[in-house]
Amino acid sequence: MPGFLGTAPPPWLLEACRRGLGSVLYFAQNLGGTPAALSRELHGARPALLIACDEEGGAVSRFHPGGASPHPSHGELGAAGDTAATRATGRAVGELLRAAGVDAALAPVVDVACDPDNPVIGPRAFSDRPEEAAAHGAAFTEGLHDAGRAAAAKHFPGHGDTRTDSHVGLPVITAGQELLRTRELVPFTAAVRAGVDMVMSGHIVVPAVDSAPASVSRRWYRLGRCAGSWASTGSPSPTPWT
Repeated sequence: MPGFLGTAPPPWLLEACRRGLGSVLYFAQNLGGTPAALSRELHGARPALLIACDEEGGAVSRFHPGGASPHPSHGELGAAGDTAATRATGRAVGELLRAAGVDAALAPVVDVACDPDNPVIGPRAFSDRPEEAAAHGAAFTEGLHDAGRAAAAKHFPGHGDTRTDSHVGLPVITAGQELLRTRELVPFTAAVRAGVDMVMSGHIVVPAVDSAPASVSRRWYRLGRCAGSWASTGSPSPTPWT
């Protein structure tokens, strides 16, 4: 899912699309022109291309950079406690993306904001309570689907209990397996039950499960797929850590 410079697709990107590139990621620098025309050109090079964008609302908005988004942050939505409003916001974000020819939002953030000193999640999370984060994450996913857009739950297996920004360092979560199961993984399971289309992994080490970062961990990818299977079947089985 590469990014690129400018408001027009460079030749290398168009050639990659023709050769079968699966997806492209928009940033604010790509959206200063006519995004719908940009998307039409890229989809013309590969109709099945998935165009995605980090559009969460609040401070994380590629269409409204600098904190100017008209859509509330996840934290504001969670504090309001109205999942219908969260679903409506997800739909509004989805309509924005649809008008620009963008197929998917890299949202919702379903991390549980359990560390108030977290430097990167904070108000991007719906709640510090797993059940609330789960309910709002599912509602936001459903809202995106109402607008015909795909959703991506992030940052698996959970970035809420960290004091390191994974963009600049390697966070380590010291939670044990039982706490992970009853806290971090609850919103991801709810998102899968809501039909979330993708899961974005976090560059996070969880020693209780694997010494490798989750983003490159075979064990975490296997566990994520197992969790998705339980969510779809409703099985109450415990997480198979081994």
